[in-house]
Amino acid sequence: MTTGSPRGIPSDNEQFDVKIDHRFSEKNLLSAKYSQDWNHYNRLQVLPELHRPCGGGINQGNAHLFALSDTYTINPTLLLTTP
Repeated sequence: MTTGSPRGIPSDNEQFDVKIDHRFSEKNLLSAKYSQDWNHYNRLQVLPELHRPCGGGINQGNAHLFALSDTYTINPTLLLTTP
């Protein structure tokens, strides 16, 4: 998806999420989640002749997340969760 930033600089950001739940029994639930994000944008460089490590130009990045959780129901008011 291409969008404009507040300054009108084009940017590109894509993301997806996947979540799977599996119930082994009435008391045991396993959940897994994976997310990934890519971004790409051009920063406005106000003073191109100065060396600035955080200055303008093309910026790219990505992020990954994986989470696993196991939940066991001991009784209706007590859960055991392993993150």
